Amino acid sequence: MNLKIRRLGAIFIDYLIIFYTCYYFLQILQPLAKKYIFLEIVFTLTALILFANLFLRKDMIFGYESIGKKIMRLKIYNESGMRIKNKKKLIDRVYYSLFTFEFPFYPYIILINNRSRGDRITKTIIK
Repeated sequence: MNLKIRRLGAIFIDYLIIFYTCYYFLQILQPLAKKYIFLEIVFTLTALILFANLFLRKDMIFGYESIGKKIMRLKIYNESGMRIKNKKKLIDRVYYSLFTFEFPFYPYIILINNRSRGDRITKTIIK
């Protein structure tokens, strides 16, 4: 159960960091778009694209694990016990876990099996 809680804590930390990064990005650009709705729409779409890209690549920013995983001392392994250093596999893992219909149920899936859909498809384990 400790591993599952640490894993949920790691995704929560990552989400907060990425969310506030995009939020402050919008806050810096908002004075430029005060009079023009078109610029506000462009800046908002840019922030959404930034959010999606940061979230997909969160495991590659600091040594093949996210900031949340570093804080919670978690690492990503394949089923044979080797550390994952394949960037495509890391992106696919996050994509299948969070950008599918599984996302609203992600905490429950982790608490029940400790393996998300992305972990099953890419054959990875979090330890």
